[in-house]
Amino acid sequence: MFKSWNLFIKVCIVIVLNFILIFLFDLKFDLTQDKRHTISFETKEILSNLDDKIFIKIYLEGELNKDMQYLQDEIISLLTSFKIIAGNNFDYEFINPDIVSTDIQGFYNQISSDGVISRTIDKNEGFKVSQQVIFPGAVVYYKDQKKAINFLKYSNKNLINKQDVNTSIENLEYKFISAFYRIIQSSENKKQKIAFLNGNGELSEKELFDLTTSNDDNNLQYHYDLDFFNIKKYKVDTSTIGNGYATVSVINHMVNNYKAIIIAQPKIPYTKLEKLIIDQYLMRGGRIIWFVDGVSADIDSLNKKASFVAYKKHLNLDDMFKHYGINIGSNLIEDLESTTIPIVNSKDRNIQNYFKWPYFLFMKSNNSHPIVNNIGPVHGKFVSSIDTINIKSNKKTVILNSSPKSRINPTPAKISFQIAIKPPPKETFKLNKIPVGVLVEGIFESFFQEDIKEKNKFVTKSSKKSKMIFFSDGDLPKNRVVNNGVTWSPLGYDEFSNNIYSGNKNIIMNSIHYLCDDINIFKLKHKKRLLSSLDKKKINKFQSIIQIINIILPIILVCVFSLLFKIYKNKKYA
Repeated sequence: MFKSWNLFIKVCIVIVLNFILIFLFDLKFDLTQDKRHTISFETKEILSNLDDKIFIKIYLEGELNKDMQYLQDEIISLLTSFKIIAGNNFDYEFINPDIVSTDIQGFYNQISSDGVISRTIDKNEGFKVSQQVIFPGAVVYYKDQKKAINFLKYSNKNLINKQDVNTSIENLEYKFISAFYRIIQSSENKKQKIAFLNGNGELSEKELFDLTTSNDDNNLQYHYDLDFFNIKKYKVDTSTIGNGYATVSVINHMVNNYKAIIIAQPKIPYTKLEKLIIDQYLMRGGRIIWFVDGVSADIDSLNKKASFVAYKKHLNLDDMFKHYGINIGSNLIEDLESTTIPIVNSKDRNIQNYFKWPYFLFMKSNNSHPIVNNIGPVHGKFVSSIDTINIKSNKKTVILNSSPKSRINPTPAKISFQIAIKPPPKETFKLNKIPVGVLVEGIFESFFQEDIKEKNKFVTKSSKKSKMIFFSDGDLPKNRVVNNGVTWSPLGYDEFSNNIYSGNKNIIMNSIHYLCDDINIFKLKHKKRLLSSLDKKKINKFQSIIQIINIILPIILVCVFSLLFKIYKNKKYA
């Protein structure tokens, strides 16, 4: 009797200790390779230093299918861990949008106005299929600020598959902490500001809509204060650059206001004064991301004629780029790993066949730099090569390149559909991983250091440590605009295959986060769950063996353990 009570007391102690360690101290032994159940240091830092309460309203509640219930369980688990870390400065509630108010549509509109995007999904009810509106998102409240979180990526489809849910779960910690980080920045007036530089024929606001605004929280305005700065609107005296005083107000404005500037597909050559302004912005610690075409080429030119000549794009930037250690070639990359386009190659113009178009290439990364870690495929159009020039004061990292089966077509180059219909021999595609995206970090010397007189002390000849990123594809940040600008397609959308290449947006967002030193949040974005996929061919091939193992092996194991226990018992009491 005493032994039984002793055992009972020990079991109770173990249960109580488990409760204390798991539910009060959030102690977990994470044995997964990708540390999926471990809260990151960056998250703990933010939650431990809150000076006011964060409150979250989650609208993923009600009659949910199994996938959405799984997502809900993961959210509850994560927020429970957050609550343990933050204590009384953190709380949350789940709200069912269908029962909280008698005016359901009015409440739907209120949630949508807060930034949570609804999804209409198919719901199976026996033999019937109905549609259900859900709000897979939340609103975070902190002081006088609020910010929306959307758990699923934006889609106009009614189907939410398991991969969508798994991807959402991968990004849950990043989504929540990113929202906390940004809302705290806003409450303290510390939100960083960036700008698109205009005035030289760059992409319009409509062509940048998905990157800047979009219909989800994966856009620049969600993370930064955003501006469009026209470099030509400043009325300055251009009579002499030697004085320099004419440009000081422009440079000061840019340096004091913008952490980084984005120059997206310029078409008009830069004047010497404009180059000086950009150069001095860099010299004073500004960061720049360039999307520049080395060649003028557009597939629409083949709509009315059989061929066109692609020629070098003259932007008056080559000399300045080379001074910084970058040379964007006046050529086009042709790649065997490319997307397909429809081409009429018969007398019947209604019949189209799809051919690989070597100028629309898949771009990849050859390293594990945070900017390109797990970004997905990047789709490029009429891309040029980038050569790097060795400069000791800065470091260059190739973050994007062509496939191992590429070649270069120098300009002027005749472009026609014949290269797709009658492709060149594969053996001619000999070049391996041509750079198309390069990160440059370190100290930069002013391009104008030889032109500047000593008396002009406001002109900086050498930079603080800074960063620039160069992409030799001006179309990379561009979304397709249709119906005279009324509607638009997502960034990375291929109108010929209807595929959306997520890497286009991911690499741009990551690049800007990196330039803006959002390192803590940046690290969370790359905390990925290693999802193992099953090989269906192997499953079909070894189906019988797998079934036998699953049925017979447990029985064998039970028998073995029973036999071992019997042998042990006989020896003990013999």
